[in-house]
Amino acid sequence: MLHKPTLRVIKILELLQEHKDGLNITNISLLSKISVGTLHPILQTLLKLEYLKLDNKNYILNINLSINSDFEIIKSNMNKIAQELKQSVQLGILKNNKVYYLHKCNGNSKIILKTTIGDSANLYATALGKALLLNSSESEIKNILNTDFVKNTEKTISNIDDFIKNMKELKKLNFTYEIGEFDEDFACIAVAICKANKIIAALSVTILKFHYNEKIQEQILSCLNKYKAIIENSINNY
Repeated sequence: MLHKPTLRVIKILELLQEHKDGLNITNISLLSKISVGTLHPILQTLLKLEYLKLDNKNYILNINLSINSDFEIIKSNMNKIAQELKQSVQLGILKNNKVYYLHKCNGNSKIILKTTIGDSANLYATALGKALLLNSSESEIKNILNTDFVKNTEKTISNIDDFIKNMKELKKLNFTYEIGEFDEDFACIAVAICKANKIIAALSVTILKFHYNEKIQEQILSCLNKYKAIIENSINNY
């Protein structure tokens, strides 16, 4: 079954691609058949993520819509990961020094995650955020994280030097993880998605912290890497 909130986002982006000069919220509502009340938070999120810009009350597309093709490919494979692992899978991108959540698949997991589509989180506290920085140099990381570190939990990294040290270790693994750093009850494993040798997004799987062990890590990582390869092969060859 197709995910209706995601379909709304795609419909809005495709509609604005057709109207290069942009549309106001009333016209978007009429043409998309999405209520203004439902549209408003979606448009605000797309503005914040810089997919749209606002010009005299008109929303104008601010990206190349090839991202839509990438998104559909990634989303389809996320469903397969969630079904195979029976765990929650999330998609994140780097915007404005944060990780933004673009999509989520719950699989058969009974875990209820705090994050929802459109939410943002600190890069240094999440496996997704760390995965998005895997190709970044030390100076680039310092520039991106030129901010105060806020602790989500007692295990959250609290300064740039410790984060740089953590990233050096994770780069050797070529995947990222955190255990109780974002939420004290959960652990997360993530991999980066690359297009033309550039990280464009990251995928993560979240499990209860007390379930985390080397065997589970290996199982999750094997599945993530399998679909990472499928996704990257697809988005780099169209």
